[in-house]
Amino acid sequence: LNNIFVSYLILISHYLGNIIIGICFKKKKIKNKYKVSLRKAINLMHNKRINNKNNFITILTDSIYKTIDTLILLLGTIIIFLILSNLITLLPINDKLVLFSKGILEMTQGIKFVANSGLSLLIKTMLITFFISFGGLTVHLQVSSIISNSKIKYKNFLIARIFHSFISTILVYLLFNLFF
Repeated sequence: LNNIFVSYLILISHYLGNIIIGICFKKKKIKNKYKVSLRKAINLMHNKRINNKNNFITILTDSIYKTIDTLILLLGTIIIFLILSNLITLLPINDKLVLFSKGILEMTQGIKFVANSGLSLLIKTMLITFFISFGGLTVHLQVSSIISNSKIKYKNFLIARIFHSFISTILVYLLFNLFF
């Protein structure tokens, strides 16, 4: 957007939005019979390494294969959503709906489309902040697929991103009007 103030405004709104989300989603202290200990974690890792029957080359090779699989997954989702994002422009729908759809599907394409639009600086800043805070469905699919085999719940991530996108956008609006 060629405006340093706007970049700082977006940055500040994201930090404040994340702090607010962190406060809102902070879990109350749960009495846990397991204490978190850095020493215990290091000892567990050390024991796991010593008891591992594979040699260093096998471990390194497996690590590289897993990394390549993850990268292919990430890049594949980006390509699919870029194609969908470009197909939306072919549909006979309102330009503002195309703009919003591009940002929801794939954040970077949406931001590029907003930056090149004829909207006011305030609206551009708010939309860009919204898209960055939400992340786009591309990011959500990537996160969902990566955490699918873990105990982390995707639903919590999604709810936090939705709240964050609205909170940071409102913060941008308030701060923009305060300083401009």
